Amino acid sequence: MSKDEMFNADFDNPYRAPEVSDPAEKARAAFGQYVGYGNFLRRFAAMVIDQLLVGIIGFVLGLSLGLVMLTLGIDPQEQGPQFFLNLLGLAIGVTYYAGLTSSTMQATLGKAALGLKVTDLHGRRISFPRALGRELGKILSALLLLIGYLMVLWDPRRQALHDKMAGTLVLRTR
Repeated sequence: MSKDEMFNADFDNPYRAPEVSDPAEKARAAFGQYVGYGNFLRRFAAMVIDQLLVGIIGFVLGLSLGLVMLTLGIDPQEQGPQFFLNLLGLAIGVTYYAGLTSSTMQATLGKAALGLKVTDLHGRRISFPRALGRELGKILSALLLLIGYLMVLWDPRRQALHDKMAGTLVLRTR
């Protein structure tokens, strides 16, 4: 294969425009039922919903475990139990986000409520390890003065830094 043929070949290119004239049909043809990329406001609102849900779950579980510890005579404010409770909170958050994002739902409850799905660059469901990597990438997105999150505002495919790192897209279904 010549060099020109390699550059002009259109293997399984997810960015290739479908051969349809209507823009809405182009989006549906390219990504199945998807109609566009998830914008900043929709993604932010989904995050608020998810944070409230994870906060409620963590509060109820933490309160329950704290009461059990007090009943057993363990001070939940000591370093050992506090470390355990913090680790449990981290596990709840990671399980919620990575587990639901890699599930058949392809979205957390907040994203699903707002018609968003997380896919790979070809519109397919992502694996749990990729979803976990995406969640870890959010740490870097936040550490860079939230610029990693703000990238959604100017990126043509509305990808945040953690989406670029994990090779994912957040697509709108309605």
